[in-house]
Amino acid sequence: MPEKAAEPKQGTDRIRDVYTELAEATGGGPKGRWIDLADLREQLADLPRAEVDQALRELIDDDRVRLEPEPHRHRLGDRERDAAIRIGGEDRHKIWIEPDRP
Repeated sequence: MPEKAAEPKQGTDRIRDVYTELAEATGGGPKGRWIDLADLREQLADLPRAEVDQALRELIDDDRVRLEPEPHRHRLGDRERDAAIRIGGEDRHKIWIEPDRP
């Protein structure tokens, strides 16, 4: 019998994988790195926005994940504003995930 192909990762697993790739590409080390949601969403363009939003909301239940607003709002362009997720009455523009400890 042929081996069954692994199902593609979805939701929170995809976000974690893409976050890790982006953090490593931008010099993220053992302390992690803030990543713009606009960059994350760009890499997850094959997933519906509602699915990504739901996964982001699930991730914030993990103490090692933070979603924060851009502190320097004047730096936000349309791309960053469009990528934001509204949580607790506040637009969040950045994600940080604490790396797994060895």
